[in-house]
Amino acid sequence: MSQSTHHEQVQPSEAPVVQSSEEACPECGTPDSVVSSGDYQEVYCDQCGLILEEDQIDHGPEWSYATADSRCRVGSPNTACRHDRGISSEIGHWKDARGNELPAKTKRHFSRLRRWNGRAKYGSKKEKNLAYGLTELRRVASVLELPRSLQEQASDLFHRASDAGLLRGLSIEAIAAGCVYAVCRLNRLPRYLSEVANASVDSERRVSLAYRTLNVELDLRTPPPQPTEFVPRIARTVGLPVTVQRYAQEISTASEMEDFAIGRNPRCVAAGCLYYAAREIPEVEKVTQTDLSKAADVSTESLRPVWQRLEDQFNDNS
Repeated sequence: MSQSTHHEQVQPSEAPVVQSSEEACPECGTPDSVVSSGDYQEVYCDQCGLILEEDQIDHGPEWSYATADSRCRVGSPNTACRHDRGISSEIGHWKDARGNELPAKTKRHFSRLRRWNGRAKYGSKKEKNLAYGLTELRRVASVLELPRSLQEQASDLFHRASDAGLLRGLSIEAIAAGCVYAVCRLNRLPRYLSEVANASVDSERRVSLAYRTLNVELDLRTPPPQPTEFVPRIARTVGLPVTVQRYAQEISTASEMEDFAIGRNPRCVAAGCLYYAAREIPEVEKVTQTDLSKAADVSTESLRPVWQRLEDQFNDNS
């Protein structure tokens, strides 16, 4: 009596793809009746239903059909956040594919394989520095709570910096933070250089130097920051209402402010516009210059001339 099990006779319509073999069924003896299902789950007899094998390992590529006429490989997508674009292999720990605990001998074997896989992961010192820099970049972006799309852009910029040889002579940590700050500038995200430097392990001076090097050597052409970009963030930090934000936005974009804002810190101009707007709206709770200067990361001495210029300009016109 065979030890194999039986199931009901499989209809051809249940398996969209069936691969036949020249073997005869050991149970019923029908020649050329042993077939395998298209998903490689079972090998069975299509006459009597005898199951010869089940849960086979498919050693072929894992195709996924996106549409009826096209197919693509499955698995993790390529990403610039990894030095190898995310296509490297990882050896698991302690359990097999079915969740069963591995024997002690197998655990030791895979532990050695994992060690050698880690040593062979980097083909050169350049790749190792690239992997370390991307890890630091992801850490800085995580501290700043940047979205995944900006992390991808910053990682791609770090790849370009590595290919251009900019990592030599500069701190890898500073280059990583400089890439994050450059992407924030390119996308007009109101982030301060001091804020990015605080998230990094390097100093603000080195991060600033790395950013300037990236901007010049890679021809990034980052747009100059405008005061309107920082008005909403500073207003939220000190708790000013939307009416003050809108009035400050109008002031910062007025033609009278264009020439005055040239050469000045845009955060300082934005804070000055908010201070003037808060004083002009009676029902709004007053805010101090000290609070606004801290929110904008500027000094009170720099904010005061902006407010005085607004007082002279708009009060004279009125």
